[in-house]
Amino acid sequence: MSWQLLVSLSKMLFGNFFNLATNLVTRLAFYQRPFASEAVSHVSHGNVVDLGYARYLGNQTVTWPNAVAYLGLPYAEPPLGDLRFRAPVPLNTARVAKELQGNVVDARYYPDFCIQGAHGPGDHGGAGTEDCLKINVYAPAGAKEGDDLPVMVYMHGGGYVFGNPASWPFDHWVEQSPNVIAVIVYYRLNGFGFLSTPEFATGEHGDFNVGFLDQVEGLRWVQDHITKFGGDPEKVTIHGESGGGSAIELHLVANNGQENLFRGAIAQSVYKTPLPLPEQQQSLFEAVVQKAGCGSGDINAQMTCMRSASVSTLAIAQDHATASTATSNETDTGGVGIPAHAKQYFPSISEKSIQRLEDRAFMASEWSKAGINAWTYRYNQPDPADGDAGALHGAENFMMFRGVHTSTNGTKAFSPQNPVETAFSHELIAYWVSFARSLDPNAHKLDRAPVWPSYSAEKRNRIVLNEAPAGSDYHAVSGSHIEVESETDANSTSHAVMPTLLNSVPILPVKTKSPLEASRKRPTVQLLPHHIASNLLATRLAFFQSPFTSEVVEQASVHGNIVDLGYARYLGNQTTAWPNAVAYLGLPYAEPPLGDLRFRAPVPLNAARVAEESQGNVVDARYYPDFCVQGSGGMWRGKYSGAGSEDCLKINIYAPAGAQQGANLPVLVYFHEGEYVWGNPASWPFDHWIEQSPNFIAAVVYYRLGSFGFLSTPEFSTSEHGDLNAGFLDQIEGLRWIQNHIRKFGGDPEKVTISGLSAGAASIELHLVANDGKEDLFRGAIAQSIYRTPLPLPEQQQTLFDAYTQEVGCESGDLTTKMSCMRSASVDTLAIAQDYLTAAMKGYNSFHPVVDGKVLTDYPTRLIQNGIFRKVPLIVGATTNETDTGDLSLAAHARRYFPSLSDKNIDILQKRVLMASEWNKAGVNAWTYRYDHPDPAHGPGAGVFHAAENYIVFRGVHVDINGTHAFSQQSPPETAFSHEIISYWLSFVRTLDPNTHKLDRAPAWPEYSVKERNRVVLNVAPTGSDYHAVSGSHVEIESEVDVQRCALITGMVDEMQN
Repeated sequence: MSWQLLVSLSKMLFGNFFNLATNLVTRLAFYQRPFASEAVSHVSHGNVVDLGYARYLGNQTVTWPNAVAYLGLPYAEPPLGDLRFRAPVPLNTARVAKELQGNVVDARYYPDFCIQGAHGPGDHGGAGTEDCLKINVYAPAGAKEGDDLPVMVYMHGGGYVFGNPASWPFDHWVEQSPNVIAVIVYYRLNGFGFLSTPEFATGEHGDFNVGFLDQVEGLRWVQDHITKFGGDPEKVTIHGESGGGSAIELHLVANNGQENLFRGAIAQSVYKTPLPLPEQQQSLFEAVVQKAGCGSGDINAQMTCMRSASVSTLAIAQDHATASTATSNETDTGGVGIPAHAKQYFPSISEKSIQRLEDRAFMASEWSKAGINAWTYRYNQPDPADGDAGALHGAENFMMFRGVHTSTNGTKAFSPQNPVETAFSHELIAYWVSFARSLDPNAHKLDRAPVWPSYSAEKRNRIVLNEAPAGSDYHAVSGSHIEVESETDANSTSHAVMPTLLNSVPILPVKTKSPLEASRKRPTVQLLPHHIASNLLATRLAFFQSPFTSEVVEQASVHGNIVDLGYARYLGNQTTAWPNAVAYLGLPYAEPPLGDLRFRAPVPLNAARVAEESQGNVVDARYYPDFCVQGSGGMWRGKYSGAGSEDCLKINIYAPAGAQQGANLPVLVYFHEGEYVWGNPASWPFDHWIEQSPNFIAAVVYYRLGSFGFLSTPEFSTSEHGDLNAGFLDQIEGLRWIQNHIRKFGGDPEKVTISGLSAGAASIELHLVANDGKEDLFRGAIAQSIYRTPLPLPEQQQTLFDAYTQEVGCESGDLTTKMSCMRSASVDTLAIAQDYLTAAMKGYNSFHPVVDGKVLTDYPTRLIQNGIFRKVPLIVGATTNETDTGDLSLAAHARRYFPSLSDKNIDILQKRVLMASEWNKAGVNAWTYRYDHPDPAHGPGAGVFHAAENYIVFRGVHVDINGTHAFSQQSPPETAFSHEIISYWLSFVRTLDPNTHKLDRAPAWPEYSVKERNRVVLNVAPTGSDYHAVSGSHVEIESEVDVQRCALITGMVDEMQN
């Protein structure tokens, strides 16, 4: 019911202004619905697979119509309680069948991923779930038992520490080649998957390598069940990248090569570190159990304690231990040189061997000696995000997985590929799928791709994989070619360095004569990567912000994207994809709201403290920071959230390359959507806006969400125990920081326009009336698809406050005692409590802004009606079907949010132009719009729902739970349409008039007036037209019915409390 409730809210709220992110029908929600009969009603399209013990409904989209994704199928028992730190237990199919009671399981949504470790130094993991032993299966539409299709099973990367399989989807692989089945396995990570102590040897207290054993169990499940999807268990190829590539090597030697679970293997960018003996992991084990509070007693007592500890406790313990203990688990090299890290991983290696160290053809050479086919490659296409750094470790990911860049806590982003890159990705995928189908990458390669010779120790041929040359016909020409491995490479790999490494690494003895004899001897084919410039130990695409370090200064001298704020210098990110833009990400604008500052108004940034901590060094601001702790309201009601950090009061600045103080550029400040409950600013980037129009500055503000930002009780009115609307006050503090510092980026604090969509647009309305319109922080405002719910009085939130403190375990004592308890509670405890209340409580009980009597002195509508608002020019609008609820009862949902409304009022409830009409009456310019282009994710004929603008103006974005998101490729007409909208918006930012710098093809947008009631209808160019010259937008007159609805809303302020 979660998304239904929110849709209802949209219907009543005000026509073209409600929030709830773009997807009110089928979203990329990262969860699997519980076993429920509701799914049965959706089975009409037939994508149901029957495994005997369970039937699963798969997802088929208009984007990839030839592929059906069955997501989150369990392959083992949940590793909870006593099963924590133990080998996986095969799935109890009888239990599953009993729980299902014949119902179909909805497997159209990604499940929760496994608990994440830190993504890089100074990062914090912990998002995810322990109940994560799931598998995703991507099958061709219509595939059935008996088709005997080959199967590709992928083990994801992440250094065995992090990784979310949703970051590596295979629907586009199946779409390109609907004659293969793809599978990806979720496996336990970091301390949950690889905790080791010699006392695990007996298996009584725990098991070694349980994360790897998860992979093995997943492969066994594939053997037992893949036939039901149309696959052939005798035609399985395993493949993986980085940590997944390393896992492929382990599978090849597992059980001395006797595990008959696959026939071919592909290893990409193999991530190799020592495999230590258990006793060498004892110091790490002790550090983890000590940090978890389980250091006392014998191993039995310790493991009992560890199995009773909360996930949050263990996640913190593993992050702390891996950050502070010098062990082989420290997997990230940052920007430090290879010799230092080679010594870290291989302490016995000589300096001479370090100089020759490259991970080249060791395995391929051994395969060749044994007479088994092997093909090797050198991948030579840089990931655009790396700039000019070269083709670094894992760069293949960008091409093979729709421009993916992974980030902290299971998050990711998909960047649009250009046509040349897309053609290159097709070429790579064709090689890989050809190998899976025939054990030869050439059998089904693309015609333009060169023939890839197999590797031999004599000829040493390998392919160099690269995109087509600039200016060539990339549909007919390949940039890949064949080269001969140099003598130096051959010697330094298989004969010199690798034996040195083997002697340097504490390896468990193998009772065979050679590495190959310890591996699978059947016709296994190994694709092995060759990266240039020793990139195996080089920097990975870690999306984290480095601590204050001097290493950055060396890198800064190369491109010079440094801004000096006086108290700190920040290094920005400039990419080849958006060369005109520099992004300064995660700059703090307030003190971390931790400890006693939890639930309080933000404290201005202590610049002296930052200066002291940075010690004159440049701070690396090229990576997105942790987002604020996420809630699960709305479409994810009842699901588990909690990813993120409390230390999140940061700001992202996007500036034109070369902009400097004195340029006096206008500034656009954006507040993100998410019902005041969820949202990650990385989902709404502005680098492409700057690239299109490098004459303004963009800023996106992170602010506290859910209970962390909007906990309310009347006793907060004194500010002694807490503050009302802390999340909204964060936004104000962010605006004040901009006033003080935006000049350093080339901006003009006198030319700030605030903008937002959905809850971000509702925030715009609040800023317009905040402090009775006297806050002089901006000169213009843009409100898109405003998300309006009641602004209750603090006393009306007391029930929610009481339930929350009770759920946290802090209900006893007076308010001082309660708040002391609440400030001592873990983030995990608070996140679980707010998720539970969002799902369980009836009536209007949400952690949203309230009328606090100080900053927000009355209901916004009343303040606006009374002329008490900041009189600055305004753009305001909504989508055509902003309030669509499908077949749901509007009356029922309206009463949930607005219990005082009558049936008559509910029937005509809608709000369109209240703000525009009041602006016009006050003699202030306003422009209104109706957005009329549907988001493709909603399917054909679904309508133009709330927040559909997101898809066009932010590179095809679709947001998801726990701060995750995906960027879909836009069609050329959609890209042209996005340029048109962005031009309107930026013209307004620059001149307070959307017409001054609009595109020539776009219609003139008339101001709104109560008399004329003109508005623009925004739409993509008509099918078949020249979208570079023709606009699909036009001007219309608002209907009389809309005016009457607006008048109704203005008379219902008390009932709506808005």
